[in-house]
Amino acid sequence: MRRISTILTFYHNIEPEFDLKNLNSEAQKIRIKKEDIKWVDLKRYSKRQNSEMKLGGFMGQITYEGEIKPFLPLLISGQYTHIGKSCTFGLGGYRIVKD
Repeated sequence: MRRISTILTFYHNIEPEFDLKNLNSEAQKIRIKKEDIKWVDLKRYSKRQNSEMKLGGFMGQITYEGEIKPFLPLLISGQYTHIGKSCTFGLGGYRIVKD
């Protein structure tokens, strides 16, 4: 939500209208149905620091169950903008598929 909110505010001069309280409440009802994820460490070289650096994150598939409709605008946007730390390195990508 923060990434989408920042992009909308600074690049499109749009003030997002996320109902955080309601979304947090609805998120509590979402459950993991199936997961096949693992932690993966990637390496990159930093010229500025003149050293190798680790970038880690989860990779795999996860299936959720519950009412996701309130989250769809954010989830769909996140597919294109990526999420989390190191998204500028191409990390944080995901794809939504209908079960």
